[in-house]
Amino acid sequence: MNSSRLTLLTLNSLRNQLIRQEYKLAKADCSHLTLNRSVTLALFAWLVLSSMPMQAFSQNESSHPCLSASAIPIQQVLQAPCEQSFESQSLELMLDNIGAAYSVPIWCDRRIARDTAISMDRRDETLESFLSRAIDKVDAVLIPIDGVIMVVPSAKRDEIDANYWRLSVSPAAKKMRPTGAKPFGWSDGSVALNIIQDFSVRCAPDANLEFKIEHDIWRKFEFRKTSSPASISVCLLSGFDLGLADQKGVLVVAPIEPVDSSVVWTYSNEEIEKKIGPMAWKEWRAQWPSASISKSAKPAGWRVTATVAGHRDLIRPLIPKKKWEQPKLEQKGFTGPMEGELEYVIRSLAVNAKLEFFPLPLPADQKSIQVKLILKNTPIDEILKEITKQSGVQFKRQGNRVEVLP
Repeated sequence: MNSSRLTLLTLNSLRNQLIRQEYKLAKADCSHLTLNRSVTLALFAWLVLSSMPMQAFSQNESSHPCLSASAIPIQQVLQAPCEQSFESQSLELMLDNIGAAYSVPIWCDRRIARDTAISMDRRDETLESFLSRAIDKVDAVLIPIDGVIMVVPSAKRDEIDANYWRLSVSPAAKKMRPTGAKPFGWSDGSVALNIIQDFSVRCAPDANLEFKIEHDIWRKFEFRKTSSPASISVCLLSGFDLGLADQKGVLVVAPIEPVDSSVVWTYSNEEIEKKIGPMAWKEWRAQWPSASISKSAKPAGWRVTATVAGHRDLIRPLIPKKKWEQPKLEQKGFTGPMEGELEYVIRSLAVNAKLEFFPLPLPADQKSIQVKLILKNTPIDEILKEITKQSGVQFKRQGNRVEVLP
């Protein structure tokens, strides 16, 4: 948790070096050292060695789940400026645009109504505030974890948060393999069960995992190379109310139960008094009255029992500040005339806008409908609305896939 402290691994390495040094001293000719100096060196070595168990005991063996090397950048990007506006755009498309502009993967839970039309007015706010306003319209909240931002149903946040926390600090999670040089992802139209099984083979090859889930088809997605196996597993499984869990050091698939979602962490006196600060500590305690707080002697500090959202709020002052330049979202528009039979216009639009329309060809009573468009930097969604107005044919867009409705 605190990079300035010695870790258990460093202590073991130091101990080995000291033991080797003692061996050299023992073999050296006593005439090279006075008796006092020999005793002093031996005493020093004994003091260092005898202090190791206490240091090892007081040092947390795993880092805070919200302060890992790949969790911090995600929380930093959420503090970036976001003065953007949208007019009647699907939630899914908006999240795609935001993710591309800020270079951050945004995982949307399968239970979220992603085709909901979202309109957002421009405000002076952070990306976190902007996204929270947008997804509030579908009763969802954000969960920033290792290498990814999750959008999940509000009612499921605490239990999904707790599942990720408990998994990430468990011994079993440490046995999971990182994704390696190649990011974990899949193409459009992939079967969810196949994706999850591929993940298991790649990151948990020694675990005997059985996944009983509904049949579902997923659109293209790719996690960062820095995304931990624990965070990827939570994204893949939580939409089915499932998660990986540690059962006596062995990974198992278990239901995510709506039980007590509080988790425990002990913060050192230095973190509370100097890094978080007395004022922020006082304000946090007032804001999270349900949190349980007690003084800890070994290690010295404060033992905090709260939801993961509460812990994440507490450690905000520990996230290093980063300067951001506000990115511009690219909403590509098209200019010029576009006219002819409906199917011809659709196929032309598919090529120019890199869209996939389905099913094609159109029925005979639709394909020959005449359409005439005059475009001036017109976004795709506006073009589709105008085609609907002229032809009566409806469209349902999900990213780059556009379904032609009967």
